Amino acid sequence: MSHDFPQKEEYKKYSPGAQCFEVVEGDGGITDFCSFHFNRVEPLAALQDDYVTFSFLGDIYSNDLVKADAIYMEATAYTDNGNIYSVDERSEKTLMIKEDRVFSETYNLTIWPAGFFGIPEGEVITRIDYIFTNEDGTINITGTDDKIAAQGGEIEGEEQPFSYELICE
Repeated sequence: MSHDFPQKEEYKKYSPGAQCFEVVEGDGGITDFCSFHFNRVEPLAALQDDYVTFSFLGDIYSNDLVKADAIYMEATAYTDNGNIYSVDERSEKTLMIKEDRVFSETYNLTIWPAGFFGIPEGEVITRIDYIFTNEDGTINITGTDDKIAAQGGEIEGEEQPFSYELICE
């Protein structure tokens, strides 16, 4: 049996360094590879009928949310025809599960976006905005908190959520 393997010169290596790099083109949201972040979304590019995992990485920077008894995700979906669907309850539906009881402060919630938000047939989610919060909503981690932690200092303007853009078919 013959195999056609790519020639060695087709492979490229990456060597970590002190410089940031930018990823251009492709599908999905822009990823900042220069800083650590409180949030992670997998996969990077998804449709509303794919399963998507949202993660809160609580041990990346100092924060009070990791001291909470439970961590939840509040989220808002925006559709292609301008409708907005919010899920801001604190329940089993929005409860984030701790990845490792001892060694990590990472919490995950996997959702099916169309079902999670109750999107009617024929509408397409284009973006999901979300934050992480405690049970009574008094402690939040937002996209603004993430920028402040990663960049240091203050960020002017209103507090912004994290944002995840979905691919439209």
